[in-house]
Amino acid sequence: MKKLRIVFLLSLSLLLFGCNSNTETLKLDKPTDLIFDGVLRWDEVTNAVSYDVHIDENISEVSDNYFIFLSEGEFDVYIVAKAPGYIDSEPSD
Repeated sequence: MKKLRIVFLLSLSLLLFGCNSNTETLKLDKPTDLIFDGVLRWDEVTNAVSYDVHIDENISEVSDNYFIFLSEGEFDVYIVAKAPGYIDSEPSD
């Protein structure tokens, strides 16, 4: 009976300490090389699942590395890459 108790305690200890997750969450790279040629485009970010396109006060979420933008004028634009399990990127330049 004593052996069974020791085996149980060792197994429980391994289970509890084995669940300690000290893995560091990775941050996505920021989108680069923004180009506007009738369509706003940027280089794809590795592991990104979607992008938040910020145009002035508006935000649109897209799953591809382009955004069709039909308005004319001057706007403040930046892109943020996103993915589950990752920290969002810094805004594009």
